[in-house]
Amino acid sequence: MVLTARAAPEENLVNWVGCDNSSGNQCTVTLDRNRLVLPTFASTEPLQAQSETRLLDAATIHAIIRHSGDTYYFAAGTAAAVNLQLGNVIVGHGKAGNGTGISILARVVSVSTAADGTIAVKTSPARLTDVIASGSVSYSAALTHAQLRTAKALVSGVVVGGASSGCSSRSTREFAIALNHV
Repeated sequence: MVLTARAAPEENLVNWVGCDNSSGNQCTVTLDRNRLVLPTFASTEPLQAQSETRLLDAATIHAIIRHSGDTYYFAAGTAAAVNLQLGNVIVGHGKAGNGTGISILARVVSVSTAADGTIAVKTSPARLTDVIASGSVSYSAALTHAQLRTAKALVSGVVVGGASSGCSSRSTREFAIALNHV
């Protein structure tokens, strides 16, 4: 059987899951057993961030000299940190000044400057919905078989795990990941 996906206006077909073969908007499936076949679509509209979102560039992430709990400490004079305000949501990924990888998705609770000029940004957890006003987001990560068998939050709203968390395994190679609106 050949299935054809037709994207709605302002959407593109991203890929197919569950096909024997696929090419463009067509998927070929042999109906010799129950099958789950899904086309994935994404909006062609650009991603729109919430107005309070602040994207931290690589230089700003590199200016993080320490991270303790929910507080990030930036080097003196880091303009992006000095300009943060209560309620801003900060997002960034890169290498901190000490060379460790760091990813941030957090809401600013307070910003203070120490006598030596170090800027302390205290945060609380944030969600993807705090960052994204509209548009499509994709998430990918290499997951081990053990991670797929144990419920695990990947990022807020993206959970992989056993049947109770919305993830089902049909074989050792096929998993469904639950994307929950948060």
